[in-house]
Amino acid sequence: MKIKIKVLKDLVNQALTKQGYASKEIEIISEILLYAQLRGNNQGIVKLIGKGIPKNPEAKKIEIVRETKLSVLLNGNKNMGMVVLTKAMEKPKNMGLGLLEQTIQVHQQEQLDFMQIK
Repeated sequence: MKIKIKVLKDLVNQALTKQGYASKEIEIISEILLYAQLRGNNQGIVKLIGKGIPKNPEAKKIEIVRETKLSVLLNGNKNMGMVVLTKAMEKPKNMGLGLLEQTIQVHQQEQLDFMQIK
Protein backbone atom coordinates (compact mmCIF):
# COMPACT_ATOMS: atom_id res chain seq x y z
CA MET A 1 0.00 0.00 0.00
CA LYS A 2 1.31 3.42 -0.91
CA ILE A 3 0.40 6.51 1.05
CA LYS A 4 1.59 10.10 0.82
CA ILE A 5 3.96 11.14 3.59
CA LYS A 6 1.70 14.08 4.53
CA VAL A 7 -1.26 11.72 4.97
CA LEU A 8 0.86 9.32 7.01
CA LYS A 9 2.11 12.14 9.22
CA ASP A 10 -1.47 13.29 9.84
CA LEU A 11 -2.48 9.73 10.81
CA VAL A 12 0.50 9.42 13.17
CA ASN A 13 -0.36 12.77 14.77
CA GLN A 14 -3.99 11.70 15.22
CA ALA A 15 -2.92 8.43 16.86
CA LEU A 16 -0.54 10.23 19.24
CA THR A 17 -3.24 12.76 20.12
CA LYS A 18 -5.60 9.91 21.03
CA GLN A 19 -2.85 8.42 23.18
CA GLY A 20 -2.68 11.55 25.33
CA TYR A 21 0.35 13.50 24.07
CA ALA A 22 0.56 17.30 23.95
CA SER A 23 1.26 19.05 20.64
CA LYS A 24 5.00 19.58 21.31
CA GLU A 25 5.40 15.93 22.32
CA ILE A 26 3.52 14.85 19.19
CA GLU A 27 5.84 16.93 17.03
CA ILE A 28 8.92 15.24 18.54
CA ILE A 29 7.60 11.67 18.59
CA SER A 30 6.06 11.90 15.12
CA GLU A 31 9.25 13.22 13.56
CA ILE A 32 11.33 10.40 15.08
CA LEU A 33 8.87 7.60 14.25
CA LEU A 34 8.54 8.81 10.65
CA TYR A 35 12.33 9.15 10.36
CA ALA A 36 12.68 5.50 11.39
CA GLN A 37 9.81 4.31 9.19
CA LEU A 38 11.07 6.03 6.06
CA ARG A 39 14.43 4.28 6.50
CA GLY A 40 12.93 0.82 6.93
CA ASN A 41 13.62 0.64 10.66
CA ASN A 42 11.20 -1.55 12.61
CA GLN A 43 11.04 1.09 15.38
CA GLY A 44 8.80 3.39 13.31
CA ILE A 45 5.06 3.86 13.15
CA VAL A 46 4.45 0.15 13.67
CA LYS A 47 4.66 1.05 17.37
CA LEU A 48 1.27 2.75 17.01
CA ILE A 49 -0.49 -0.48 16.01
CA GLY A 50 -2.45 -2.30 18.69
CA LYS A 51 -2.25 -0.62 22.06
CA GLY A 52 0.32 1.80 20.69
CA ILE A 53 2.58 3.89 22.90
CA PRO A 54 0.16 5.72 25.18
CA LYS A 55 1.44 8.52 27.35
CA ASN A 56 2.11 7.32 30.85
CA PRO A 57 -0.62 8.80 33.07
CA GLU A 58 1.99 9.17 35.83
CA ALA A 59 4.26 11.35 33.64
CA LYS A 60 5.21 14.68 35.19
CA LYS A 61 7.34 17.60 34.11
CA ILE A 62 10.90 16.69 33.07
CA GLU A 63 13.29 17.90 35.78
CA ILE A 64 16.92 18.97 35.64
CA VAL A 65 18.61 17.13 38.51
CA ARG A 66 22.14 18.40 37.93
CA GLU A 67 23.70 20.58 35.25
CA THR A 68 27.12 21.87 34.28
CA LYS A 69 28.33 23.76 31.21
CA LEU A 70 28.75 20.48 29.31
CA SER A 71 26.45 18.01 31.03
CA VAL A 72 22.93 17.55 32.25
CA LEU A 73 21.21 14.89 34.34
CA LEU A 74 17.48 14.78 33.73
CA ASN A 75 14.72 13.03 35.61
CA GLY A 76 12.40 12.04 32.78
CA ASN A 77 9.56 11.56 35.29
CA LYS A 78 8.05 8.71 33.22
CA ASN A 79 7.88 10.74 30.00
CA MET A 80 8.56 9.21 26.60
CA GLY A 81 12.31 8.79 26.14
CA MET A 82 12.15 10.57 22.77
CA VAL A 83 10.84 13.68 24.48
CA VAL A 84 13.35 13.48 27.33
CA LEU A 85 16.30 13.02 24.99
CA THR A 86 15.16 15.93 22.84
CA LYS A 87 15.23 18.14 25.93
CA ALA A 88 18.65 16.78 26.86
CA MET A 89 19.97 17.58 23.38
CA GLU A 90 19.52 21.31 24.04
CA LYS A 91 22.85 21.22 25.93
CA PRO A 92 25.06 20.03 23.04
CA LYS A 93 23.24 22.31 20.59
CA ASN A 94 24.14 25.32 22.71
CA MET A 95 27.70 24.26 23.58
CA GLY A 96 28.74 22.18 20.57
CA LEU A 97 29.46 19.21 22.84
CA GLY A 98 27.62 17.72 25.74
CA LEU A 99 27.14 14.76 28.03
CA LEU A 100 23.79 13.61 29.25
CA GLU A 101 22.24 11.05 31.48
CA GLN A 102 18.54 10.47 31.73
CA THR A 103 16.57 8.49 34.25
CA ILE A 104 12.99 7.35 34.66
CA GLN A 105 11.79 7.48 31.07
CA VAL A 106 10.18 4.96 28.74
CA HIS A 107 10.90 3.86 25.13
CA GLN A 108 14.22 5.42 24.19
CA GLN A 109 16.02 3.22 21.64
CA GLU A 110 14.50 4.60 18.43
CA GLN A 111 15.68 8.16 18.86
CA LEU A 112 19.42 7.55 19.22
CA ASP A 113 20.22 7.29 15.49
CA PHE A 114 17.91 10.23 14.78
CA MET A 115 19.60 12.45 17.37
CA GLN A 116 23.06 11.70 15.98
CA ILE A 117 21.95 13.17 12.66
CA LYS A 118 20.29 16.28 14.12
